[in-house]
Amino acid sequence: MRLIAAIAFKKGVPPLVIQLFSKSLEAACKRTHSRGRHEQRLLHTSPDKLKAEEQDELKVWLAQDPHPERLYNALQHMRTVYAAHTEESGKEALQQWIAEHLTSPTAAIRSIAKTVVQWRESIQNYFSFRVTNAPIEGTHNKVEVIKRRAYGYRNIERFKIRIRLECKPAM
Repeated sequence: MRLIAAIAFKKGVPPLVIQLFSKSLEAACKRTHSRGRHEQRLLHTSPDKLKAEEQDELKVWLAQDPHPERLYNALQHMRTVYAAHTEESGKEALQQWIAEHLTSPTAAIRSIAKTVVQWRESIQNYFSFRVTNAPIEGTHNKVEVIKRRAYGYRNIERFKIRIRLECKPAM
C-alpha cells in the first residue's frame, strides 16, 4: 500500500478522504441512474462556487434519494472541518465530525468515518502545520500515466527525460 501522508488537499480536504467520498458518490450516482458528469461536477464542487440554478438543480436531485444527500452533506461537513483556522478548533471540529458520522445510517459514510479515525493523527497534523502532499500525489499520478502510455521504455534515460519534461515544476 502506498503511503499517503497527510494530510490535506490545498483547498481543504485530504486526498484520501476526497477519494473515499468520490467513490461513494460515484456509486450512489450509478445506483440512481444519474445523467453523468454534470451531477458529478455538482456533487464535487463546493456549494459557494455553484451558480444559483446549479444549487437548485442539485437540491432537487439530492431530494430524490437520501443516500447521495447524506454523502454530500458529510462531504460538506468535512470541508467545514478543514476550514478551521486554529489547531484547537480544527481538532474539535474533526472529533465532532467523527462522532456524528461514525453512526450514520449510510454504510459508505460509516466506512469513511472509520478511515478518518485510523488517520486521525495525520489529519490533525494538518491543523498544526498546514502542509499538504497533494503536489507529490499529482506528480506520482503523472508518472503512472506516462508509464501506461509508453508501454515500457527500452531506454531508461528516455523515460527519465519524459518524466522531467512532463513533471517540471510550476513557475
